[in-house]
Amino acid sequence: MTRPYAPRSVLRHLPLPLVRQFAAAQDIKTGPEWDALVEGDAAALYRAWLDLPPADRDRVERMLREVHELATPAGVRALVAEALYRRLDVVDTLEALGGLYAQSLWVYTAHPPVFHTARLLLQAANPGGRYWTLTAGFPGRPPAASRDAVQKLKLAVAHLYRTEQGRGQHCTVEEYARAGALYLFVYLDDYTHTHVGHDARGNLKRSAVRPAFEVVYVYTPARGALDLYAHGGRTWRAALRDLFCRHILDSEPPPARPGRRAYELGRLLDRDFPLAVDPAAGEDRASVRKSASVSAGAAGG
Repeated sequence: MTRPYAPRSVLRHLPLPLVRQFAAAQDIKTGPEWDALVEGDAAALYRAWLDLPPADRDRVERMLREVHELATPAGVRALVAEALYRRLDVVDTLEALGGLYAQSLWVYTAHPPVFHTARLLLQAANPGGRYWTLTAGFPGRPPAASRDAVQKLKLAVAHLYRTEQGRGQHCTVEEYARAGALYLFVYLDDYTHTHVGHDARGNLKRSAVRPAFEVVYVYTPARGALDLYAHGGRTWRAALRDLFCRHILDSEPPPARPGRRAYELGRLLDRDFPLAVDPAAGEDRASVRKSASVSAGAAGG
């Protein structure tokens, strides 16, 4: 089952020296109450966090959520793997820290790019939910992941969203090649939303925001498979798949054929491996009941 997030609980697991290091690295102005904090007094740390200015409090909470997400054996393994890929030997340091939350926070503070990338790759390595689509049957052709090819895909995806849906005015692509797979995370501007919230003085404000949404491609030549994450129906996702084939593989997609996704069930032996849920489908939790049986729970059910 996915672990519930609560700021007080996460703060209870974080060593105070690492929290102070994070605050210093983020230039968060802490006052005398922070100087008086002692290790193990989670209640006082929680109150000190609540008393921070809103912008600083929000930055700390963002850290708490993301550190909580990777404070699992699978998450720490992903952090170590990404650090080693970048030729950073962090194993001894992490072992000395001990707890999973301390290890996650240390990487978050000391090596932010490692943390960011590991988090993305771990999410993409666990495809689940209605918006993931698998296309199999590729001949194993290596991707043409040149800067020019990725740029052409970026422009094509943005153009598709602009002309068909009126969004995607700006587009950014993050590219990663890991363990024989190519990951492309495409971020596009969504429709303008109205955000209702309080400003730093506590006044209720309405402001226009344009959040980004995500399209994810994961191509594995050895498996001859492309995983695609995108909201929309089958026809829309097929159009996005075809753009990847055209610009990155320089080929047509393989003929559709019946089949089922092959899952790596061995990962389920790790009780802390994060199971994906799809809130849009009414799922808010997932649990393993038997070695080869995964159940999903509906929100409110």
